[in-house]
Amino acid sequence: MHKTLAEIARIVEGEVVGDPAVVITGICGIKEAKPGDLTFVANPKYLCLMDNTAASAIITSRDIKSAPKPIIRTDNPSLAFAKMVSFLAPPEQHPSPGVHPTAVIGKNVKLGKDVYVGP
Repeated sequence: MHKTLAEIARIVEGEVVGDPAVVITGICGIKEAKPGDLTFVANPKYLCLMDNTAASAIITSRDIKSAPKPIIRTDNPSLAFAKMVSFLAPPEQHPSPGVHPTAVIGKNVKLGKDVYVGP
């Protein structure tokens, strides 16, 4: 994933404060975040973590006017973060039906229609 803050702000219906061209490559909790990550702060008691996070940007409430990093101000930071996690999740992959050549199948096993047996 490579999205700019401006693109993310449109998805979560937020407002960018700071550089809208910052590129986000991942999403993570505020303590574990690294450069390129987007994180969030929803509870005011965690605002102090904004000063030390390695994240490249932070989703916050609209009450936050500025931060040491670029922010996306939203009505509901938790919901916006969840929306981005869902948006960025890799698509579920469904293998084609069949039996992998290295699969070990017992004698007299009957497989259902359109099943997949992996290695």
